[in-house]
This record gives sequence, structure tokens and C-alpha cells, in this order.
Amino acid sequence: MLVCLVASSVLAFTYKITNPRIIAQKELEEKQALKSVLPGADDFKEENSHYLGYKNSWLAGYVLKIKAKGYSAGIDMLVGIDSTGTIQGITILEQTETPGLGAKITEIKYGEKDSWFLRQFKGKSASDLNFTKLTAITGATISSRAVMNTVKTKVEEFLKNNQSPNSKLQIITNTQ
Repeated sequence: MLVCLVASSVLAFTYKITNPRIIAQKELEEKQALKSVLPGADDFKEENSHYLGYKNSWLAGYVLKIKAKGYSAGIDMLVGIDSTGTIQGITILEQTETPGLGAKITEIKYGEKDSWFLRQFKGKSASDLNFTKLTAITGATISSRAVMNTVKTKVEEFLKNNQSPNSKLQIITNTQ
């Protein structure tokens, strides 16, 4: 019983010391991810389920926080879109897909700086997101499809719900 008490006390103390550092590191990683998915922005303001990205106090676009249901678990990601609804970038914040298969959605090949799979989304509108215009990952079709379909759906929903007569946001989607 004494060993358990000492061990649990050491764990609690370690958690108390390291938890603020872990939270600060996650916040730093998220800030870097925001800039990577919306490179035209230098400042971000968080709103409900998205961020507003500003460049010199002017609205540069939006970053959506999205969660997809992959093959084995959830896939948390950020999607940057400009004021016309064009995807500027996607980054995966957290995923626990099958190593060697679904986890390849974040795979960066030697000599490259970002995921080839996620790079396919840049410059596309939500209506362009289908497997005739994007290449799925062999052996990870469920994970690939989960990312593509969720991004498509959430971007279209965001654009539809945030368009107003006075807004600069324009819907560029195909209503087929």
C-alpha cells in the first residue's frame, strides 16, 4: 500500500508540473498550424468552431476546426479557406489511424515539406473534392474518403451558413 501511495503521489506531482507545459506546447503547435493552413494571415481570432484569419487587420480568410471519423478513430484537422471559399491548406492535428495504412494521410515523403495527400486539396473549392480530382491512399481508402468527405461537407456548410448580403464570402460550390 505504501508503494502505491508513493507511486501515485509521484505521478500526481509530475502531472502537475508537466501539464502546463504540455498545454502551452499544444497551443504553440496549433498557432503554427493556423499559419500553415492560411498562409495569407498573420493574426487569428477564435470564434465558435472556426478562426478568423487577419492580414494587417483585414480579413484574409477562415480556419475551420474539423473532426472526421476515420477507419479506427477520429481525425482532428484544420482547414484554411480564403474569402472566396478556396481551400488554402489542411493540416492534421491529431489522428490515430492504423500505422502504415490510414496514418499515411499525414505521411511526408523524403525531400518534401508537407503531406502529398493533403497538398492535393490546396487551391480547390469544396465542389472539386472527389476522387476523380484527388488521389486516395492505396490501402487507406476509408481514411482518405473520411478526410475528403468531411472537408467537403464542413466547408460547404460553413460557406452556406456564413454568407450574408454584406459579406465578402462567396459560395463557390456545385449544387449537383
